[in-house]
Amino acid sequence: MEKLLIDTDRTAEHQPGCLRGELTSQEIQKCVEMSLKPGKSTGPDRCPNELTKTMMDEEFQIVKMWMNEI
Repeated sequence: MEKLLIDTDRTAEHQPGCLRGELTSQEIQKCVEMSLKPGKSTGPDRCPNELTKTMMDEEFQIVKMWMNEI
């Protein structure tokens, strides 16, 4: 979880690699800012990092809801 820049006190003890509660906007934003490098090739989703970094607030909220459903 440290690699994803998520505080270790949020991890679920009985399920390694899982979080307690939902990801916060600050955690997601921190991960996007620190992990996504510009100019890299896209992954299977074909979404460039620059697009993720420049999302409007409404788009960010949709991604946040989606990430918390996983």
